[in-house]
Amino acid sequence: MNQRNSVQWGQSVTIDANLVNSIYDEFTVFDSGRDLFSIPQVLTLTLDLKDSAGGDALWNTDDLWWARVEVGLGGYRRTFELDWYNGQQATFAANSIRVVARRFTGANPRSVMVRASVAVGARASSAHAPTWTSPSILPLPAFASILAPRHAKSFRIIGTDATFTGGLVVQQPGPSPLSNTLLTPAEVHALALGQFEIPVNAKEQRFSAAIGATGNIRVAYSLDL
Repeated sequence: MNQRNSVQWGQSVTIDANLVNSIYDEFTVFDSGRDLFSIPQVLTLTLDLKDSAGGDALWNTDDLWWARVEVGLGGYRRTFELDWYNGQQATFAANSIRVVARRFTGANPRSVMVRASVAVGARASSAHAPTWTSPSILPLPAFASILAPRHAKSFRIIGTDATFTGGLVVQQPGPSPLSNTLLTPAEVHALALGQFEIPVNAKEQRFSAAIGATGNIRVAYSLDL
């Protein structure tokens, strides 16, 4: 279903489940095709994800969804990614916009309807910061490394089925001395460990655990959008 008026545009796409696990695929959901405005405007992108019955689809560890957003600003284009779940929003200035749904198929694939809406104006100040969340990673036993997404300002660690008897070390390489933070096993299992600020020019985060650790973690980044 397409919707267009003077201040808002929207596009919904129904995507069938993919029964092949552990692959990435992409679907174009919204494409302005040409400049929406001759002069760049402040726009807010809102994403929604519904299951095949029309109910809210949970963003989980099995079938993962992200949005790759390509923004045109005059003769310049930039690309960034964020989580695709109900009510996720990002604000930016643009003449044109293209939104692609990226899916990583896990153990429980499902058919969903994805929707991208673009409206003139900034998102509400009370809205949560947009996020990008990694697939599961295995910090065993030396270290696992993940590159920070564009516009990342902080991150938190989500412990899933991990067992780190000796705790977990978080490192952020950068131009300044390497930062090290030791988390206790109880902290690793917490659903929200609080925000770790990302130092200027720190391009990656490393996670290491004692030998014998099992399980995995995920990293949720807050984006400055």
